[in-house]
Amino acid sequence: MLDESITLIIALFLLAFICHYNFIQIRAIFYFFFGLTINRINTKLPSSIKIGFLLMAIIILFSHEDIYLFSLLQVVWVSAIMIFLLGLGHFLEKTFLVTQFAYFGRNSVIVLLLHAMFINLLKPLSNSILYIDETGLLYSFIVLFITLYGCILTALFFDNVGASSYLFGIKSIYSRFKTNDTI
Repeated sequence: MLDESITLIIALFLLAFICHYNFIQIRAIFYFFFGLTINRINTKLPSSIKIGFLLMAIIILFSHEDIYLFSLLQVVWVSAIMIFLLGLGHFLEKTFLVTQFAYFGRNSVIVLLLHAMFINLLKPLSNSILYIDETGLLYSFIVLFITLYGCILTALFFDNVGASSYLFGIKSIYSRFKTNDTI
């Protein structure tokens, strides 16, 4: 209990400090307490993509400018977004997309350590790919794909040659893909 109290005091101090220097608006403190209250009473929020989307659509259609002002409507707007995102999370929970993100999450340390190397290695390709697609989207997706899988393959290589124990102090830096994994 003492740890939670200290954490709450530190969080409130940081919120007050950030509000004082106008980095965030005062209403952020209300939403902070709103989230704490939901967490404390352990209320399960309804998680429905349809209800959340319907609430957001109604608010946007009838009073889209009022959501920027701190009011009851803004609280309903934020709640509608939370309900929508919870519903989307429950909908996507058992999909391949979530298992893929969980896989990348477990291997994020090696991606964090090695991504710059792959990005720099792919820079010479930028002109030729930008010639094909001037928007840069194709280049971005190619760099993202090669960087993620290059980092993971490098981790697998480090584990197979035994370099992980010397470089990172652990036997295995690579985490295997699990098809039934969730976040």
